[in-house]
Amino acid sequence: MGNERIILLLLSENATFATPSNNQMDCLTIAVYRKHNRVVNMIISRIENPNYVSRYGTALHIAAQNDDVEIIKILLQHPSVDIYAKFKG
Repeated sequence: MGNERIILLLLSENATFATPSNNQMDCLTIAVYRKHNRVVNMIISRIENPNYVSRYGTALHIAAQNDDVEIIKILLQHPSVDIYAKFKG
């Protein structure tokens, strides 16, 4: 939810960031949806699949819908981001 101290603790404990929440969003899509640029930047290197499709689309879809250029730039640095990922929603 944007608490950077907790994110740092989770990173130091090698926590996984891939498990979807009860609203079907993973940590990355939540951070992008809530426009937590610093959190996105902190966890992007730990995300194995940045193309997880939440109920709002992938993180890249959400950032594009929000017109968030800074987050889009962060996401595009991940080597596995699929700019052609499809989302019906």
